[in-house]
Amino acid sequence: MDPKPKKTRIVKDKWKRNIEKRNRHTAKGFPSLPTCTHSKTFYCPKLKLQDVRRFHQSFYETPNKVDQDNFILKHTKQLAPAKNRKRKNYERLDNNVERKSCISIKYFVLTRLEGMVQVAPKLFLQFWVFLNTAFKILARSIF
Repeated sequence: MDPKPKKTRIVKDKWKRNIEKRNRHTAKGFPSLPTCTHSKTFYCPKLKLQDVRRFHQSFYETPNKVDQDNFILKHTKQLAPAKNRKRKNYERLDNNVERKSCISIKYFVLTRLEGMVQVAPKLFLQFWVFLNTAFKILARSIF
């Protein structure tokens, strides 16, 4: 009797689609040291290279998008803006419907000595190759 050939095992990690997805959510390179000169609210000039490296490394620890989204939400604070200003091309909405674009986002970085410190949005987005709209969509879905 001939032994039956065994069916090959499915290895989903080697599928082209899953490899592309994993590569999309891995680090493209190391972020540069912040160059902003904020002095009051933002802690940008006092960030050390070691803090930037740790923060970047902890974000890309897993290439899973859900974990990365949770990391972003953990390091941002979504608030309603203090003032709602009208825009030129503002269309009137029903009183019952709220505008989804009315959201203010504060960005925080975890440092070794100071803990969570607020940084400028431009610096926070510099850490990753993300679009600003991706952060806003993510924050808006939670808020």
